[in-house]
Amino acid sequence: MLSILPLETWIFIAVILAYFIYSNWNFTEKKAHESPGILITIGILATFLGIALGLASFDMNDVENSLPTLINGIKTAFWASVVGVACALIIKWRYAFRGVRTKNNQPIPTNSTIDDIVHHLQLSTESIGRLHYAIAGNEDASLLTQLKLMRGDQNDKLTNIHNAFTEFSRNQTENNSKALIEALKEVIHDFNEKIGEQFGDNFKQLNEAVGKINEWQQQYSLQIREMIEQQTQTTENMQQATQSFSEIMTQSESFTQVAKDIHQTIGTASSLEKGIEENLKQLAELIESSKTGIPEIEKGIMAIIEDVRNGATASATVIGDSIYTVTQTLESSAADFTSQMIGSSKAMSDAIKNQNQEMQKSVQQTGTELQEQITRLSQDLTKYIQRHNEDVTNNIVELNKKTEQQVQTLDAALAAALKKSLDSLGQQLGALSSKFVQDYDPLTEKLRDVVRLSENLRG
Repeated sequence: MLSILPLETWIFIAVILAYFIYSNWNFTEKKAHESPGILITIGILATFLGIALGLASFDMNDVENSLPTLINGIKTAFWASVVGVACALIIKWRYAFRGVRTKNNQPIPTNSTIDDIVHHLQLSTESIGRLHYAIAGNEDASLLTQLKLMRGDQNDKLTNIHNAFTEFSRNQTENNSKALIEALKEVIHDFNEKIGEQFGDNFKQLNEAVGKINEWQQQYSLQIREMIEQQTQTTENMQQATQSFSEIMTQSESFTQVAKDIHQTIGTASSLEKGIEENLKQLAELIESSKTGIPEIEKGIMAIIEDVRNGATASATVIGDSIYTVTQTLESSAADFTSQMIGSSKAMSDAIKNQNQEMQKSVQQTGTELQEQITRLSQDLTKYIQRHNEDVTNNIVELNKKTEQQVQTLDAALAAALKKSLDSLGQQLGALSSKFVQDYDPLTEKLRDVVRLSENLRG
């Protein structure tokens, strides 16, 4: 601990020890009375000078760096005072217990004559007077005045130290707050820059994907338009087919009417044939009854019958051919219409099905790619935000820990220094009080002895 004392402390300690050695080299009555005051005065001077030097280099704006200088000044003050008071007490103890020696280094004999006693009393009275003057004199050099000044100065210095520490705490709090704000600003700035650097490419890819989606939407719109046009054309074809089917149905109705008319004609021919057969039967009966027919009439009748039969056969053949032709025409028209309708429906169904499949595949593929890009971007952004939140939290925690450690260290150092100073001051005052009591007790006893001796002499 002594190796870290400043140079001023060692200088004052050396001066005090040098004067202490000088005072003990040729110890006289004068040195016994004057040396303690000089040593204490040197200690007080060292106290004032150390505190003054510490406060002179103390900077309120840079408390952390200027605080060691103030502590060194306080060390100078108290260590020099301790050495000065200790040397003064040693001199007083020597004078109290051993006294002074004569010129031939012989101690004053205790069994002296009345003249020696009177001389000793005179010397004691003078010493007591000088001691009283040194302790409670009216001048500034008195011990009580110096103690009062020292106590007032110590109170002032402690007040200044308390004010300085309060100001330091306030400045330290402000500086820590500013440092924390600056650190947070830097972290946020770095966070934004790193986000821009890391996710710039991802946002570009997202923009490209959105552009591709727009292109796909345009292509999809064109395809939809083409599909609408195809469906419109298909609708028109269906309408034309419907009209054709309606016309065929109308023609079928006319064919049905013709068939009905032919059927009626066939029925009429059948009735005519039946009538002819009845007439022929009647004629045959007539011939059988008469059995006297004319061959020419028979031939004529047979020719008529043959002509009627041939006409009926020809009519039946023509009607059958017409019906077959109409039936074939109807079947061909119906087959063509059916095949055309089936082909149109199948083509339209295939086109719509293919278009829907292509559209579904394109939508699914685009949606999958977009979902994957969004998921990947969200995961990267979440990881980056979590990592930087952890970094910011760790930096803030470390900064708070360092600040708390610095404040605790400073509080402990100041508390230890103040406690040490107050303890040293209390010890010095206690030692001085004890010394005063010890100095007065022997003198009081000697005065009592002198009074008793005087009374005995008078008696």
